[in-house]
Amino acid sequence: MIKFDPVKNRIFTDTRNVGIGHREGLILELLVQRAPDVIEKQEIITHAWGNICVGDTSLAKSISALRQAFLKLGVKESPIITAPRVGYRALPGRVKCVEISLEDVVENPLSTETPNPHEKLDTESTEQQDTSNCSDLSPTCPPYIRIILNTLSVILIFATLAILSIKLDLAPWPPHAAHLALTQQRVGELILIKSPSVKLSLPLRRLLASNQCDCVVFVGIGDGENELAWFHRQTQDAVNLTYRSGQFPVVSAQITQFVEERK
Repeated sequence: MIKFDPVKNRIFTDTRNVGIGHREGLILELLVQRAPDVIEKQEIITHAWGNICVGDTSLAKSISALRQAFLKLGVKESPIITAPRVGYRALPGRVKCVEISLEDVVENPLSTETPNPHEKLDTESTEQQDTSNCSDLSPTCPPYIRIILNTLSVILIFATLAILSIKLDLAPWPPHAAHLALTQQRVGELILIKSPSVKLSLPLRRLLASNQCDCVVFVGIGDGENELAWFHRQTQDAVNLTYRSGQFPVVSAQITQFVEERK
């Protein structure tokens, strides 16, 4: 049985362990969850790339990278099957998703074989070519969205006060933040601030696990708009992003770039 860890993006058996890319992990997760159904190409692209416009070439390269990873794992017959002119499907019972807690991921990292960097660069260059004809068609925000954004902005202000208190080694929470019932917890090197009612999605857990640094992170989840703030304690830089669910891949890439530039 091949096991797939969707948090650390790796496939493994009892004897081998191979890392896969972020997009490949999203694709494999979708195929395994829906096995043995055939998933159309456009649905896979939307799931893995969000609202980024890419073509079939990027998807084909990611599928090829997945098959190469299975070969490195010692699996001769790939569990991913091509449905000509339609999409792809996963063979049932061949791959099992094994969800590992975020604390285990950051406290007990396992060595993985990283994907070929040249393959990753090829995929990224293809995405850039595919997105050259795309335009930003974001509609004007309706009134209720503005209300949500204003509410999230207020929450972010109190979260910033909490961040400053941590940075200056003052009391854990300023008096105003207590009314918001925000909580803080350690996630590896990160200090995570969120409401107790906020449940971390699998993509968010992946993002936290793969971007460990001396940072304070605020996560806010709204009905239509979500907010993600990343404060680097050493450089005192911060990035604050508001996004909708379909825009998370773009936000994830921006956070990763923010962290990488400060290493």
